[in-house]
Amino acid sequence: MNRTDGTLPASSGRQMASFVIGFALIAAVSACSGDAARYLDVRGPLLGQEPPGDEPALFAPGIVSTLCTDRDLTMTPDCSEIAWAVTLPSRGGTFIVHTFRVGDRWTRPETVSFSGDPRYTDAEPHLAPDGMTLWFASDRPLPGAGEEPGDYNLWYAERTESGWGQPVNPGAPLNTAEEGEFYPTLTTDGTVYFTRSTMAIPANHIYRARRLGDGWAEPELLPPEVNPGQAQYNAFVAPDESYIIVPTATLPDAVGGAGATDYYISFRSAQDEWTGPIHMGEAVNTADGREWAPYVSPDGQYFFFMTPRPTIFDTSGDESLTYRDLLTRALGPRSGDADVWWVSAAFIETLRPR
Repeated sequence: MNRTDGTLPASSGRQMASFVIGFALIAAVSACSGDAARYLDVRGPLLGQEPPGDEPALFAPGIVSTLCTDRDLTMTPDCSEIAWAVTLPSRGGTFIVHTFRVGDRWTRPETVSFSGDPRYTDAEPHLAPDGMTLWFASDRPLPGAGEEPGDYNLWYAERTESGWGQPVNPGAPLNTAEEGEFYPTLTTDGTVYFTRSTMAIPANHIYRARRLGDGWAEPELLPPEVNPGQAQYNAFVAPDESYIIVPTATLPDAVGGAGATDYYISFRSAQDEWTGPIHMGEAVNTADGREWAPYVSPDGQYFFFMTPRPTIFDTSGDESLTYRDLLTRALGPRSGDADVWWVSAAFIETLRPR
């Protein structure tokens, strides 16, 4: 099943392979392929990146933000493991990758142990607040259901001494046979927020399922403050459940117009009442209208978000462009596909109604 926002690849794209894609990927990761060393040449917190202020900045260009579609960033509580989803050009497959901080050094990104099968889409990873489970959405088949891709469901893997274990499908009531479930995000007490896509009436809404014993209670549709329109995607909920950031595509104050997808925020009271939706402003929303994947770092310091923001190159100069120049511009981040950006999260609290 494909999402109405087009953010996950169709099966035909999953099978696609071409010289152009292969050449682009080789160029993008040449630094890795030419060096068998385990580590990147970066040191320090958060891949050694200079922290942003009030103006958004591209996050980890050439590492996280590449020529591919890069999105859905998540990290452990101590920020020592970072994971995200990568979609190959021309919808050639979507996989989950991660990198670790060992001492002051970072490992080269690799697909997580359970991802990488080109037959299936693994996307929208979320590390639980305790860092012990990695949730994601996938069309991989249920155990015993053969090898053909199935419906999109929520899955999770548990951390072991040797890495991530085999993915587990939590089943009902989180997952259904008739509808698609996407973009899990968890609170500290184990409540799961996620997107459910309804097939009978094409729509995407945010649901919440409380932890109940060893499982979860029946998911509840969140109120209009969180679901103000027909199309809501990929929400991020604060671990303490104090707010939720929801990409929404049908509101009139979107920067790119009512058909664009922008980031909105709703704040939750102690009485479980929600404010909003509140537009998060033009610093993080663009006229392009493809804002689909929000995340706030565990320390609350930084807001990470997916956005295309392609570079507009100045070709008015007298100097001729070489073929290498062309490739550098075409095969790097900000080439038109989505990248991960970040900005100081201090502005979030200023949006809270007084």
